[in-house]
Parts: sequence; C-alpha cells; structure tokens
Amino acid sequence: MRKAGNFVELSRNEIGKEDITGKTFLYEVSEQVVSDISHYLKQNVPDNEADTIFEYLVSSRFGDDSITENISDQVMQITNELVEQVSDKMGCNFIGIINELEKHMEPLIKRLKNNIHINNNLLEQIKMEYTDLFNVIKEVSAQVFPKFDLTEPDNNEIGYLTLYFAQAIESKSKQVNVVIMCSTGIGTSELLRIKVQNVFPNFNIVSVTSNNDLSVNKDDVDLIISTVKVSDKINVPSVIVNALFTQKDQEIVERKVNEIWSKKNEN
Repeated sequence: MRKAGNFVELSRNEIGKEDITGKTFLYEVSEQVVSDISHYLKQNVPDNEADTIFEYLVSSRFGDDSITENISDQVMQITNELVEQVSDKMGCNFIGIINELEKHMEPLIKRLKNNIHINNNLLEQIKMEYTDLFNVIKEVSAQVFPKFDLTEPDNNEIGYLTLYFAQAIESKSKQVNVVIMCSTGIGTSELLRIKVQNVFPNFNIVSVTSNNDLSVNKDDVDLIISTVKVSDKINVPSVIVNALFTQKDQEIVERKVNEIWSKKNEN
C-alpha cells in the first residue's frame, strides 16, 4: 500500500469489537471496499483485508468526530503523562491542550502499532522555530511511549505533537482582556481574580463585576470568566468556573482562549 509517495507497512492485527466501538461506519466502509475490489477483480479478496483498511482509515484520522467519545484509557494515560512531563521541563502549564491532543494521540498510537509512517512537510520549519520545545517533546516521548509497549514516534510525529504545545505557548503570549463575574461576595470575587491572574499572567483583568452586568462590551473584552451562567444578552465569549478555580476550570479557560484565538486568526 502506498500513500503520498511513502511506503506503508501494516501489521496483521486482528480487529476486536473494542476497536470498532464508535467507529462502526468506518468498518462498514472497509468491508464495502473489500467487496468492491473483489467484484472489480472478479476474484475473492480475504474478508480480513477489511481489518487492514479499517486500521489505515483510523490511523489517518478518518471519522475524527467520533474519537472524542471513545478515548481509550491508554490514550488518556499517555497524553496526560506527556503533557505533565513537558509542562515540568518547559516551566509552562499545558493542561489546556489535553482534549485536543487526545484526539491526535488516538490515530498516532494506531500508526505506531501498525508501522504506518507519515510525512511532515513542516518538520524543518518546526524544528527551527521551536527547537527547545521539539527536543523536550522528543526526549519525553522516548520515555513515555515505550512504557506502554509502543515504539518511539519519529521526528515527523514529534513535529505534529510540537504544534499543539506551540499553539498553547503562542496563546499564552497574547494579552487577553477578561472580566470576572461572581455572584457571591467581594472576598470570593477577589480570590478568583488572584487565582486567575496567577495561572494566566497574560490576562488583563478589566474588571470584577456582579453577575450579568449588561454593560460588558465585546469591543473591550475577549472573555468573561463567571461563576454563574452569563446572560444571552451579553455578546461576549464566556466560561463558567468554580469560585476556587480548580485545575478542571483552568483547562476549560485555556481551551476557550485557544478557541478564541483560532477564530481571530481565521478572520
């Protein structure tokens, strides 16, 4: 099998029900492809060729929308360990990229298991622009993946992983104008403000206000961090967090900031 000029070798792993869960449509497509090839060649193609095609489609991130709901324990463990170690070595909190990285990690692991190699046309540019980050991710990956009986990702894969961490760094370097809304007392509001500022030093906290202050203007504010649901009349992106601003809340905020900057870059 050839893909974009790169030779691809697939190991003959038997597909189990757990592999197909949430990806039934892809497996049905694979079976139909085998049927069509048999008809075209006028000879029987072994049914287990559908397994090979299925593995290749999953490894190529076809059916990506279904991945979020079917993240395996192995993917979550590898992703969390990778993010934790890279965060420690870089002195930067990357917890906000975990969800998106998990969606990338699922097909990456499939590629490693099936000896599928992909080409990264941006590799040299990534290595030049984010040299330290690339090297740290490569070093950490060499420790993390073998722990799960997986081969180390090659430089092409490391390059793609680096882009997720690089996006988080770029987002953190940009100033974000924030309003904090809190329905409780001044003490709680001030505690939330301090916690937010400590975790996100690039946030410019414009004001701390009571819940659903309709004077908040989208032209002046990028994000509202609130402990209560924000009124639909306020046309500003918002997230709801706990007043204690837990790690889960920090992930929610970071994902929202990444989303905001992605939309701005598209425009």
